[in-house]
Amino acid sequence: MALEGDLKVFRLPDILQVVSQQQKTGILTVQGEHDILAVSFLRGEIVAADALNQNFEVGLGEVLASQGWVRPDDFARISEGQRATGRRLADYLVEKSVLSRSQLLESLRQLTYRLLLQVLRWRQGEFKFYSGEEVSYEDGFVPLSVAEVLMRSLGDLMGEGTLSGTLPHGFVAYERVTSAQPIKVIGRDGTPPTVPGIELWVSADEQLLLDRLDGEAAADDVARASGLGEYRTLFGLFRLLQAGLVRPAAGSTSELDAVQEAVEAAPEVEPAERPFSRSRRFEVPSETATASREVWLGRLLAAIVVLAMAAFLVLVAVRPATVLLPFPWHRTERAAFEKQQLASKALAFDRAARTYFLIEGRYPDRLVELAERRLVARRSLTDRLGSRLVYRADAVSYSLEVGAGPGESRPPVVSETISGDFALDPDYFRGLGDDEGIPLILLD
Repeated sequence: MALEGDLKVFRLPDILQVVSQQQKTGILTVQGEHDILAVSFLRGEIVAADALNQNFEVGLGEVLASQGWVRPDDFARISEGQRATGRRLADYLVEKSVLSRSQLLESLRQLTYRLLLQVLRWRQGEFKFYSGEEVSYEDGFVPLSVAEVLMRSLGDLMGEGTLSGTLPHGFVAYERVTSAQPIKVIGRDGTPPTVPGIELWVSADEQLLLDRLDGEAAADDVARASGLGEYRTLFGLFRLLQAGLVRPAAGSTSELDAVQEAVEAAPEVEPAERPFSRSRRFEVPSETATASREVWLGRLLAAIVVLAMAAFLVLVAVRPATVLLPFPWHRTERAAFEKQQLASKALAFDRAARTYFLIEGRYPDRLVELAERRLVARRSLTDRLGSRLVYRADAVSYSLEVGAGPGESRPPVVSETISGDFALDPDYFRGLGDDEGIPLILLD
């Protein structure tokens, strides 16, 4: 089947498994509400991932800090030196002995997984796979198997509440549950319908597991016998448990049963050994009652302090310059702070406008269209003084006018154009023949 569609119909893990099982080489693009991610595959394994609206340098710095290898302030200083040389950041870090080559490759692997974890959270968007003979990736990069990514993501996503369900165990035997709905396999029986609930669609891995689960063999044994391996088997079982197509076998002598039996067989503790048992009654002396009132008074004062701090934080979020730099002699610093805020806001709008241009082939006619596409928040459509932003656009450029701040004679205007932007400007491709196609440009 053609590997393109809507995330509302196709589950992204299924698409990743199809690419893996068919050992495809190429790039899978996933367009979400706020970003576009490109995942590079080499013979069915993931070797790179890039996000349109995320800075590679920032992401690598976060990974290095989380690993404890480079502190954020040191990384910022090193990055400034790298930009002055024009060298690739990855090469510069190794040349300056900031990282070893193996540490760099492990950091890039972790950064790739983080980007994949983001896209696995998406519930809306579109995807398309572009086949090719080769893709670009860092030399020496250890590929990520799709099965590894999916199993690692289960623990991360379930830990934050994104997923719900029961994690399968390799020592448990599972049995198939009869379904009233017909079961079809993605890639073999066509594509799922646009209206969910008519049929149950499973991947090829999940169908293989359904054929082999007999209620007697443990999941680890099924993994070895089927050739799927641990990651693919456990992820398939998780999906089947969610769909209600399998369940732990009745009477299965698993370690979970043994633990439960041990808990139930534990001797009861006698009431005399439990000084805070509900069966005992206590008399509260007057001193304790006085102390209790003092405790409640302390809690009330603590609540007042918390509310005051919350109000202060809200004020900082709404008018940070006024709160942090309130005095008249702070005028210069306050103006610089507000100018930096304006630059940050303009950058956010430019990223949103670029994403909109990539999708529609033009800039939006109205600024509110960016909010309707959820590329920016609606509250950001007003300037720092609460007035509506003045937005003007034509075929190749746009301007954004914001309210004038204290001491400013006229409101600042931000202007952007596609001219010179290789991702948007069609002039880069005018010299190509009709049979050559549009080149794919990968950013490092």
